[in-house]
Amino acid sequence: MLSVPRPRFVCLLVVLFVATSFVSWRRFDKIQILRQPYPSRTGHQKQSHGLEMHISDVEIDDTNRHASPRTSKMSIVNPELGYRLNETITVKIVLFDHKNRMKTRGGDMLIVWMRDQGKGAASAGTVTDHGNGTYTGTLPILWTGQAVIRAAMVASSEKMAFANREFRHGYRGKILICIFNTTTLTETTPGHMESRLLNKGKVCNLTDKHYGVPLYCDRPKKRGIQCDHWTGVNSLKYVGLNQKNNSKWYFSSAGPQILPDVVRVNISTAQDTSLSAKIQCSRASVRSSWVSKPVGFFYNSTWHPLECFIDVSVKDYNRCLTNRTLRMFGDSTCNVITQIMFFLYTSNRRVVVTVQEIGVAHPPSINGNSLI
Repeated sequence: MLSVPRPRFVCLLVVLFVATSFVSWRRFDKIQILRQPYPSRTGHQKQSHGLEMHISDVEIDDTNRHASPRTSKMSIVNPELGYRLNETITVKIVLFDHKNRMKTRGGDMLIVWMRDQGKGAASAGTVTDHGNGTYTGTLPILWTGQAVIRAAMVASSEKMAFANREFRHGYRGKILICIFNTTTLTETTPGHMESRLLNKGKVCNLTDKHYGVPLYCDRPKKRGIQCDHWTGVNSLKYVGLNQKNNSKWYFSSAGPQILPDVVRVNISTAQDTSLSAKIQCSRASVRSSWVSKPVGFFYNSTWHPLECFIDVSVKDYNRCLTNRTLRMFGDSTCNVITQIMFFLYTSNRRVVVTVQEIGVAHPPSINGNSLI
């Protein structure tokens, strides 16, 4: 029998254990990492080519070169006289600039949706960016009857490149104030999402503590206060962009702009008038809601998740939330939810909501009146 010295034998066991653990961990990592549910709003690997394709200042400032929703086209691919429930409809979108010239580059942010106003039905589709000025919209059929398909441009690649250029040149958006506290001392310092715009070499990197959102703050000057004493961030006011002659177009193009083309489709009547889930939401996996495309749809003006059905009644929600304090953590979207909550609940069933926004701290309000 072959004999191995004890120290060498122990080393071999350690090497074997490390190698086995490494292989097992890689397999475990594959299990833990979910495939990206929404690679981008446009379904492409890169959400915005405009920020990474180095669009020149000439292209940004020449608005005639920008993608124009008014001149762009949308048409259905392989049209049929009728469609069936759970089938897929594909539309093609071709972007043109303001001089009616076809775009040869992608990076624009588009959305597509289908709607039947009479049935209170609506659902969102996904958009794939082909990188050459053409896009493909994909929409699942989730109800029977008729539907109208529309598309809109949320932002052109040039518009996103313009905003990125302004940020690179020092635009802040909102003046951030970092707050540091100890048991006896307090200090505030300027903050920004880019360290290069603060004092070099004297910056606290608080990104990890800031939920992964980039945040850099000038290092406190008071003796006894360190970066670890950071407790929060506030904002003084919103700083608007300077409206120069070559950037006024940016302010006149706010919000999604709908393309003029309309696609109308007929969905054959079936036994089921709309798709319905079979699993209760209380028993469904939360992660699955990040994978489905789309997450759900409206029918009879009621939201229907695709992965599960809601098995909690309005009475259940009222009973659960009455005389309770509900704390919601997130960004400014929480303000919208807060406003809805206050509109829905009467004074005798008041729901007190505290909103803590990432990067900005201000209470929710309606018409300028604070709700808290």
